[in-house]
Amino acid sequence: MNVAALILCVTVQAVPLPRAILIGFGIFSPSAYASSGYVYRSPFGVTSAIGTIGTGDAPVTVGDRWGDYTTTLVDPLDGASFWSVQMHAKAERFWETAWAKVELPGVRRRAARH
Repeated sequence: MNVAALILCVTVQAVPLPRAILIGFGIFSPSAYASSGYVYRSPFGVTSAIGTIGTGDAPVTVGDRWGDYTTTLVDPLDGASFWSVQMHAKAERFWETAWAKVELPGVRRRAARH
């Protein structure tokens, strides 16, 4: 994926650890349908490659609404994983909402309480 040719529309971000962040966003490009993804920035300043949440399969036109159902947050059960809900193009003038749980390698999670 040529990052230089993409338009990223950031909607939300979440921070579970000091100086660590997950950013969920829409991905728009003249050569691809509107999709959704995320990147993670570690406490050490290392940024991940773009992860895919949903791949678009239809064109989007100017004036189509986007971003009504997007969010990224820290998992309240373990305090270290993320959930990101994003939108991608499903059919002409329609969007689909997809979500992803992003677990960070090497991060200690607290035990879930019920």
